[in-house]
Amino acid sequence: MDEESLLELQRFLRYLHARQTLDKDDETSCGLDISVNHKQAKTN
Repeated sequence: MDEESLLELQRFLRYLHARQTLDKDDETSCGLDISVNHKQAKTN
């Protein structure tokens, strides 16, 4: 895998982890916001 693919995979894993740790009511509000520099993933 190239570096960009590995970064994308890391962001997706963080998203999945955040989604699993939310309460059921909050699950639908979890989104993936990618920063402009594409180095960090944030969850709402």
